Amino acid sequence: MTGPERERGWSARAVLAAVACCAILAGLQVALPLSVLRSERPIGFGWHMYAHGPDRVRFEVVGPDGRATTFEDHELVARRRPELRPETWAPTFLCSRVPGALEVRITLEGEDPRVHRCGD
Repeated sequence: MTGPERERGWSARAVLAAVACCAILAGLQVALPLSVLRSERPIGFGWHMYAHGPDRVRFEVVGPDGRATTFEDHELVARRRPELRPETWAPTFLCSRVPGALEVRITLEGEDPRVHRCGD
């Protein structure tokens, strides 16, 4: 068939090229995020940055009578994000906001507690 009667459609070569492009793109969409899946902290690429949330942090504020008041990290920030590391700033904040606070015990998930003395 020639002219206007010729069949329209993709040639076998065009179909093969399209399938190859789709396969390469799909492979990249899976391979790149998988390559960073085992990194220590989330990185700014792909779904991995949402797959691992920040570690939970618990704070115990000890008063002069020895009683401890517990605060979870989600009580101190509206939205937990990895770059807002509450264990770095929250002890000082809690010392300034809790009357009579002597120390703050910081416990990260899976680690031994650390102590921050108020006034240091």
